[in-house]
Amino acid sequence: RGGGICKENIRAGSRIQMIGKAENEGLSAGRNSGIAAARGEYITFVDADDWIEENALEIAYQTAASENSDLVVFGIAQDLDYPGKSSVSGAAIFSAEKRYEGLPEVLRSIAILDYDKVFPYSCNKLYRRRILEGIQFPSVSLVGDYLFNLAAFHRCSVVSSVPDLLYHYVQGGKQTLSNGYTPEYYDMMRLRMDTLLAIYRENNVDA
Repeated sequence: RGGGICKENIRAGSRIQMIGKAENEGLSAGRNSGIAAARGEYITFVDADDWIEENALEIAYQTAASENSDLVVFGIAQDLDYPGKSSVSGAAIFSAEKRYEGLPEVLRSIAILDYDKVFPYSCNKLYRRRILEGIQFPSVSLVGDYLFNLAAFHRCSVVSSVPDLLYHYVQGGKQTLSNGYTPEYYDMMRLRMDTLLAIYRENNVDA
């Protein structure tokens, strides 16, 4: 069904591309293929079972254009949707409206945005495409988005955050760091922290 919907939209507008795969290569490989094929000025990601507000990209783009931002972070509404149950609203996570300018300030913003729980995701961000050149999502379980964002923030001169809840993260059977038992949890937390501290040391930024 998804392929048919894509083909219908392709017929309706030439800006839409459908990237065919002989087999399911996983989320990271799919996103990397999308980055390689993208031609616009900005890139965002939407997972198959999630959705965004109708004006999400308009708000994110207007913020990027008015503040000359390389990356815009927006809020996430967590929708709880489990089999056999009605979908209900869960947590709302967001960070205050702010503009971070200059690499040291951008790198310091990682700790702020991570504390507000909006940093680890890739789907609540609008990225200037050129900052992603040479960056790929790693094929590592559960912390791939975090590592991708560390690399992206390292390329930014300006990062903006807006508190608007523009992305709806539908949490049902997804595997995350906060649901279920994850044997590698502490190893992944160590990888996150070690990578962030290495970037701070490399750029003489106080942790």
